[in-house]
Amino acid sequence: MNIAWVWVPLISIGPFCFGETIFQYKDLYQLKLVSRGSECVTGWDTYEVTGYEHAKIYCENNKIVFVTCHQDFYYQGVNFIGKTLKEVCDLLELSPDKYGDIIYINESPQVPVEFDSVDLLVWCEDEIVVSVSCYNDDE
Repeated sequence: MNIAWVWVPLISIGPFCFGETIFQYKDLYQLKLVSRGSECVTGWDTYEVTGYEHAKIYCENNKIVFVTCHQDFYYQGVNFIGKTLKEVCDLLELSPDKYGDIIYINESPQVPVEFDSVDLLVWCEDEIVVSVSCYNDDE
């Protein structure tokens, strides 16, 4: 199965819509539960799509609330992963709302950059996007 990880701001990433229950996707996309909310500081259950372990789907009360992509994240035909932060800003026609503190992930210093109006969190290492998280705070 081939999934196009195309982002529709505030609505979806690929076939996964924010606010929808995870159960409708479980069999079709061969989702596997990789951690329970009780094991995580967020309290969210975490799922992976078989064959797409580079993407994580987070659920609260069985509803999709947050998705993180480490390899493919397309918007207007452009994959944000590997682009510079400036290229992403130009494509979004937005400036970042907030730069978070440096966090070390696998010994790599990463900076979370927030775009509040589109509920987007871009993770950068040396100004290069290494992963992207999207959500809808209203859901």
